Amino acid sequence: MLKQKQKNIIKVYKNSILGVVDNCEKLGFVFADAPDNKDYYIVSFPEEWKTRYNKSLQIYSFYDEKDDYRGCMVHYSHNGYAEISLATYYDIHDCFISRKNCEVYFGTSKKKIYSAGIYKKEVYDENRKSVEKLYTKAIQWADENYPDWQDPTAYWDEVKKKQK
Repeated sequence: MLKQKQKNIIKVYKNSILGVVDNCEKLGFVFADAPDNKDYYIVSFPEEWKTRYNKSLQIYSFYDEKDDYRGCMVHYSHNGYAEISLATYYDIHDCFISRKNCEVYFGTSKKKIYSAGIYKKEVYDENRKSVEKLYTKAIQWADENYPDWQDPTAYWDEVKKKQK
């Protein structure tokens, strides 16, 4: 895989991303006050990461040095507003396991760690309460066994070290 060194820099309205700045900085994003307007940041993406920009949707997708998807940012260039969503390493998934059945599980998109159970997809509306119970069960298990699973900065480096 060709390692690209690119550093995308964009101007973002501060108030639109306040809730994610700390986690972004932990991951290597750099936020500097815009010299022409203190209501804005100049944002630099982590150098070792790649970004893919979809111009029609105005979305930057972030990929780390291992080409793992790490999140995205919708950026409205006409006004500087942005929404940043960072991916967590582990998550609760809901997927088809057959034509009629779905499974709620904790893990990654490639690896199941804990199965909370199976439900019939075709009667989802009738089984909504039982599906919600499966999600609750998966979340409780995740909270007990992977307490930082909802932190987008957690587990990435730990798993990568094990893979080496």
